[in-house]
Amino acid sequence: TADVLLALERARSIGVPIPCGAIEWGARYLDSMRVRGTGKNDAGKEWYLYRAGHVGDDRGSRLEGSAGRTPACERALVKCGKRTPKDLAAALALFLDHRGELDRVRGYPGNHAARSFYNAAYYFFYAHFHAAAAAAQLDAADLARRVRTAIQEAILATQDEDGTWTDHPPFGKLYGTA
Repeated sequence: TADVLLALERARSIGVPIPCGAIEWGARYLDSMRVRGTGKNDAGKEWYLYRAGHVGDDRGSRLEGSAGRTPACERALVKCGKRTPKDLAAALALFLDHRGELDRVRGYPGNHAARSFYNAAYYFFYAHFHAAAAAAQLDAADLARRVRTAIQEAILATQDEDGTWTDHPPFGKLYGTA
């Protein structure tokens, strides 16, 4: 949903006619997946669920599982005018705090590992791509620098000996490197 919203917003910005209400409907749906923590360790923090209505004790609703999707979701809603640069900065701070969850699932051959908060291996490069794009939108230079440094270190640390990259083995090296 986030990627489609970004594409629709870009198309609209260059004059492509977009079906009436498509961006607004998509932004409302994406926003419905946002939750605000109320626990001891997550009070006041906001992140995006694996899917709408996925709230509760289920691991798919936990903050730890949102590192792969929160930068993309927040970036899309900022582009659509539904969230603020301050919200984007908060999302990137959470990305930095929980980026290690993506390291844990990189290379996992299955989809959405329940044992890992429904993170999937293919979120590794996806999340880093969106976090880098979001950092480029930040006014907060220190946070943007920290995000870029973390991404650079993560990407370089995961390069295979032959110069390629793989995050989700079933997709292969061509996908990962691209």
